Amino acid sequence: MKNIWWMAAVAILIWIGAQSSANPYGPAETAFNATGAIASGYSLNGWVSLPASKHPPGLSRLVARLARRAHVRGPVRSSVGLSYRQAEILSQRGSVRTQVIVERLASGATYAVVNRSAGDGFYGLSQSIRWADRLMGGARADHLAVNLEGYVHRRLNAADACRLIARAFSTVGAHSVNRVATSKFVSVTGDTSVLSHHNVLQGRPINLQVAVNYNAYLHATEVLVGTPLLTVTY
Repeated sequence: MKNIWWMAAVAILIWIGAQSSANPYGPAETAFNATGAIASGYSLNGWVSLPASKHPPGLSRLVARLARRAHVRGPVRSSVGLSYRQAEILSQRGSVRTQVIVERLASGATYAVVNRSAGDGFYGLSQSIRWADRLMGGARADHLAVNLEGYVHRRLNAADACRLIARAFSTVGAHSVNRVATSKFVSVTGDTSVLSHHNVLQGRPINLQVAVNYNAYLHATEVLVGTPLLTVTY
């Protein structure tokens, strides 16, 4: 009986806010468009904590339930680390890669994780955000990161990279909180009031990050825009 109530709580957590159709990440796309970069793809990374229980269901059962809600099909893969156990299901459809994970830490805390990446510009981005939002029960404000990826067909020097980032920030009224510049990349993290969700960096709110780096293999400059932070490598 305890397991039944636990699973019911998970179902409620997954589907609360299912009617929401707004895209709170539109300003991030506006910032990206201001850079003049060509869109190449996007990724979403989100997580939500599941209710605690003295007798929680097995991870395989939980991830299978999550996958059904997410319309993801595939075999369950299990793995064990020093401080965690997890079960995942991975699906690849065209350029869209979707992964659902349930992970349990040694402390007993259990998390549902959703990842999706696509390599066909921003096609399907709004639908994917709504998909992740429904699965996470509207927890996007704290636990969902959106990464927009693109490129320009030339190598930018440091000054050009900074001007590109400044345009992106100015378009959405963002101000800089932290800036990192190396010989390989320039990254600026900041805050804008037009994005409602925030993280905290050095005691200050942040919800926008723009990074620029040259990819020698592609002979192009990569442009990344993330909110609240980038969760992809650059």
